[in-house]
Amino acid sequence: FPVTIAINKDLKLRICNDVICSAPIMRTVDSVDYVGSNSGLALTTTNIPVISYVDFQPGDLRLAICNNPTCTAPIIRTIDSQGDTGYYSSITLTSTNVPIISYWNYTAWELKLAVCNSPMCTATTIRTIDDLGNVGSYNSIALTNNNFPVISYVNLSSDSLMLAICTDAICTTPIIRTLSTGNEPGKTSLKLTSSNIPVISYYKVTTADLVLAICMDPTCTSQLPLS
Repeated sequence: FPVTIAINKDLKLRICNDVICSAPIMRTVDSVDYVGSNSGLALTTTNIPVISYVDFQPGDLRLAICNNPTCTAPIIRTIDSQGDTGYYSSITLTSTNVPIISYWNYTAWELKLAVCNSPMCTATTIRTIDDLGNVGSYNSIALTNNNFPVISYVNLSSDSLMLAICTDAICTTPIIRTLSTGNEPGKTSLKLTSSNIPVISYYKVTTADLVLAICMDPTCTSQLPLS
C-alpha cells in the first residue's frame, strides 16, 4: 500500500503492511535538491512503485524506479529539464510496465508527455501535446487497451476542461477536445471504461462543486450534459 509524500524537501514513500497501515515502512526515495512535490505514483504488475515528481531547484521532471516493493535502492532519472517543468505530473504504466508521464511546463505553459522506451526509462520521447494558452495544469493520464495515452487537463486561459486523445503510443497527432468552458475547473481525475470511453471528475471552482464529465465514445465527440 505505497503512498508518496514530501517531507524536508525530500521525496518519501510510505509502504503500509495492511489496510489500516498499522506499521508502515518510511523510505527516503530522493533527497537531492528540493524534491518530492507534484508527485504521481504507479505500481508495476509485481507491485513495485514507480514515481514521477518535480525537482524544484532546477525545475526538472524526475522519475524514481524502485527495485522492489519497499524501494530500497531506487533508480533516479531526470526525464525533462527544458525550462521550469514537471509540475502536476500524472504517471501510468503500460501493460509491460513502461512509464508514461503527463505534466505541465510552467515556462511555456504547455501540456507535455514523456514516453519511456522501457521499464527502466533509459531514453524518453518528449511530446508537446497542447500549447494553445496556459494549458496543462491539473492533468490526469490513463491508457487505452492498446496503450494509447488519454489526458484530461485544464486551460487556465479560457477556464476550460480539456481532453487530449492520442492516436498512437507516442501521441504524434493528438485529438484535442474542449469539454466545458468558463467553469473554472480545478484538479481533474480521469478513468477509461473497458471500451476506452473517458470519464472525468473535476472541481468546479465557480460553484465549489464536484462535477463528472462522461464522454459518449472513445474520442469524446459528444458527452452527457454537465450539471
